Amino acid sequence: MGRIRVTVVALLTAGFVVSGCGGTSSKPLTNSELIAKADPICKRINTQIAYYSNLKPSDHQDLLNAAAVARAAPLISATERSAQISLAKLTPSTALSEDWKQFVAGVRSLSEDSQQFANDIQAKNALATDALASSVASLLRRIDSLAARDGFSDCAKLT
Repeated sequence: MGRIRVTVVALLTAGFVVSGCGGTSSKPLTNSELIAKADPICKRINTQIAYYSNLKPSDHQDLLNAAAVARAAPLISATERSAQISLAKLTPSTALSEDWKQFVAGVRSLSEDSQQFANDIQAKNALATDALASSVASLLRRIDSLAARDGFSDCAKLT
């Protein structure tokens, strides 16, 4: 159960990263404009993920059971996917273009991983769950590092 909790927390905190507001920005945004638009999306995602996962501070829960995780994961996946679509609409400056592409692709991967995690839990496939946990942890470190390096606040709090 400890591994499930670690993986759930990794997936949940990762999921924070995206949800959308606003339309497509055709003109490249300055770095500060991009941060100003993306960070609130990330903050909103963190709040939604915490709600879905029942990890609200008022609950004082240390552990989620597999059934709760399996129920939350599809909602988290949908939230991450929606956020990824919204973040992809933001046009970064040339200086952040490559990092931004990697960041948005990472959020898309998190969405896919959240759904796969639910499938693996339902199938009681501990080996697959463990492998996915390792993969997600690595992805989260990479996304976190990119966002922090580029000056994001809420979007750099994936782990």
